[in-house]
Amino acid sequence: MITPTSLLPQRQLCLFAKHWVTGTVKTRLGADLGMQPAADLHHLFVRHLTDRLPPTPASPQLARPLLAVAPDSAIDQFSEISPSWNVIAQGSGDLGQRLQRMFQNQLSERLRLLVIGADCPDLPAATLEAAWEQLRAADVVLGPASDGGYYLLGLRGPWEPWMARLFEQIAWSQAEVAETTRRRVAEQGRSLGELETRDDVDTLADLQRLAQRLTAAPPSDARHTAGDDAAKQRLLAGIADIIPDRVAAWTAMENSAAEEKNSAAKPSPLQSKKGRSS
Repeated sequence: MITPTSLLPQRQLCLFAKHWVTGTVKTRLGADLGMQPAADLHHLFVRHLTDRLPPTPASPQLARPLLAVAPDSAIDQFSEISPSWNVIAQGSGDLGQRLQRMFQNQLSERLRLLVIGADCPDLPAATLEAAWEQLRAADVVLGPASDGGYYLLGLRGPWEPWMARLFEQIAWSQAEVAETTRRRVAEQGRSLGELETRDDVDTLADLQRLAQRLTAAPPSDARHTAGDDAAKQRLLAGIADIIPDRVAAWTAMENSAAEEKNSAAKPSPLQSKKGRSS
């Protein structure tokens, strides 16, 4: 039986993730925290993302999410923590070759396929929805990271040869990845949609900013839900379980800063007296 094109899935999410082997992931973070806590944090980020995403109920238009893992031998470990995801191997090659292979193998007619990494664990579900929406008109959607890379890349199917240029001869560890991708899209005469810039978590400073975002007041945004708040609380609790002293110190700093801000906003007794006498 041939399925009509109109009934095929039109949206899919793929998470690219490495196995949480100590000393092989989050090594910049590990230089400050130790390699074991850094690996534990990466494991937490992967579990958090696969528990929370994809953001919409199952429907004919939403394909089962993909979890592309490295090394290939780690498929069983990922399958244990992410049973609702279709776990596949990234295969050999550099990051560009592995990304190209995934898109080339998976990008079918009418499909809008997004790939994310595990470095942005607080990625809102609304951002994925915005990316899928942009791909209705744009050929490519990019979620730029503050370090010059990107946290999300999306393509609209079917796969075409020009798309390979987005992955060839890219200096993946450098700060020009997002800009190079923009230039490649323009060179191919294709349209590009962009999302808001977000922080990856690669360093201790990045992790502290993540903790601050997780404790901040929720935005006044109609897309924000009670589920978003609960997810933030779970992620922060998971981080605190791994590095309790750091989180306690950051929380104390935040509380102290808030108290100073409140004190500065209050009028002094002299100012209050002058106000009453006038």
